Amino acid sequence: MRRSTGVIVIMGVVVLVAALLRLMGVGARSLWLDEFCTWHVSQMGLWDSLRWAPELTIPPLYQFAVRLLADSTHPPEWLLRMPAVIAGVLFVPACFWLGRMLANWRVGLALAILVASNVLQIEYSREARPYSMLVLGCTLSFALWYRLLTDSRRRYVILYVIVTTLSFHAHLLTSLTVAAQVVWWAVFIRKSEGKEHWRRPLVAILMTALLCIPLLWRSVYYRGSISQAVEWINPPTWDRVAGTLGDLTFGWLYMPLVLVLAVAGVWWAKRNRIAQPRSAEVMSSTGNVPVPEGLLCIWLCCAWLGLLLLSWLVLPMTVTRYALPAAVPALLLPLVLAARLHRHAPIVLATVIVCGTAPQWFAKVTTTEPGFREMVAYIRTHADPVTDGVALVIEPSEAPNWADMRRLALQYYPLDDREVQELVLDPLAAQSQSEILNDGRRWYLMVFRSDPVPVFVAAGRRFESFAGDGTTYRQLAFEPYRLLKVAPIVGGGSN
Repeated sequence: MRRSTGVIVIMGVVVLVAALLRLMGVGARSLWLDEFCTWHVSQMGLWDSLRWAPELTIPPLYQFAVRLLADSTHPPEWLLRMPAVIAGVLFVPACFWLGRMLANWRVGLALAILVASNVLQIEYSREARPYSMLVLGCTLSFALWYRLLTDSRRRYVILYVIVTTLSFHAHLLTSLTVAAQVVWWAVFIRKSEGKEHWRRPLVAILMTALLCIPLLWRSVYYRGSISQAVEWINPPTWDRVAGTLGDLTFGWLYMPLVLVLAVAGVWWAKRNRIAQPRSAEVMSSTGNVPVPEGLLCIWLCCAWLGLLLLSWLVLPMTVTRYALPAAVPALLLPLVLAARLHRHAPIVLATVIVCGTAPQWFAKVTTTEPGFREMVAYIRTHADPVTDGVALVIEPSEAPNWADMRRLALQYYPLDDREVQELVLDPLAAQSQSEILNDGRRWYLMVFRSDPVPVFVAAGRRFESFAGDGTTYRQLAFEPYRLLKVAPIVGGGSN
C-alpha cells in the first residue's frame, strides 16, 4: 500500500473516532443556560433574533444553521447540537491539513489525533453554541492565509474571504486570529519580493472587512447591551490566564514539554547543523517562508495573550471558550519541535498523550450529568401538584440575561401540570416574596447561583432533606442548577 493511501486510511479512522466521540450521548444531556438561548433565537423572527439582548455577543451563523436543520418549534437536543458536532468533526481534517502544510504529514496526523481526543474540543463540539465553528473557522482561515502568501494562485484569496467571513459570523473573536495573520504578514513581506505578497493579502483583508460591516455596526450599536451580557466575567488574573492555557491543551504537563522540546530541538539542530525543513508543497518560487515555530508563536500570543489585553483595555473576557482558537498553535507547536528531533517523534508524542489522557476523554463521552430536564422529571415524580408548590428562584443582580435564560428553560422543559411561580430575591419585590414565603405548602425551589435559604429561615421556614440510596442530601444537584425543598407549615394550608 502506498504511503499516501495509508495516510488517507489512517486519517479516515481518526475522523471516524472523532465523530463517534462527539456523537456519543449528544442528545442524552439536558440543555443548559446558553443553549436555551440558541433554541430561543432560532424560533424568533429573524430581525428580532438579531436584536435580542442575551445573544448580542454571538453573531448569527449558528442560529442560521439551526434554522436550516430544525423544522419544528421544539427540536430535540441532538438536533440543536448537530451544527457544533459537524464543525467539530471537520475540525480534525482541517488540523491535519494545517499541520501537513506547516511541516509534514506526520505532524498533521499527530495534531489530528490530539484534537480528536481533546476533552475541551469534544465538550464544545457537543454544545449548541458556535465555539466549534469558531475554532474550525480560525484554523481554516490561518491555513488559507498561509496558502495565500506562499502560492500565487488567486483562488486562495476567494477561499480565504469566504472562510474568514463565515468565521466572523460564528464569533467575533476570529479577530484575534486575523490579528495574528496581519502581524505575520508584516514580518513576511519584509523578506519577500514581488507586489503579489502585499497586494493579494490586502485585497483579501479589505473584502473580508466589507462583508463583516453589518456585524461591526451591530456590535457598535448594541455595545451597551453587549457589555452588560458579559459583566459576569471576573477581571483577568495571570493565574487564570495561565490556567486557561493548560485547559486548552492536556494540562500542565504539556507546556513544560514544549520547553523541553524547544531546547532539545535547538541543541540537536546546532549539533548536526540541520537546516530548517520545509514542505515542498508550500514553497513559493519567490521569497522565503517563515519558520513554522515563529508563525505558531505569533498565533498563540494573539489568540491567548491578546484575550488578556482585550480584557484589560475593553471588557473582561478571560474564559476558556473564548480562547479556544489558541488551542491549535498550542498543540501544534510541540509537534513541530518534536519533528526536528526525529521524523516519527510527533506520532509517538501524540500517542503517548492520548493514551495518558484516555480516562479523561472516555469519562467525558460516557458520563451524563443530570441537568434541568432531569430536575423537571424529578419534580413531576415527587411533587404533589395539589399540595406542593414549585418556584423558580431569580436574583436580578447576578446578571442581566440570566433571568431570561432561566425562564427559557421552563419553556423548553415545561411543567405542564402545574404553575411555576417566581421567587425574586430582590428587596424591591417584597410582595412576590411574601406570597411564597407565607404560603404554607411545601415548596420545591429551582436555584441557579442565588441562595434563598436565608430568606426562608428569616421567615421561620425550614428546609427538608432529600432521601436516596440510604443517604440524605440537603439539596440535589442538576448541573448547573440545584433543587431545594422547603417544609410545609405545621397545620397545613396557605395563609
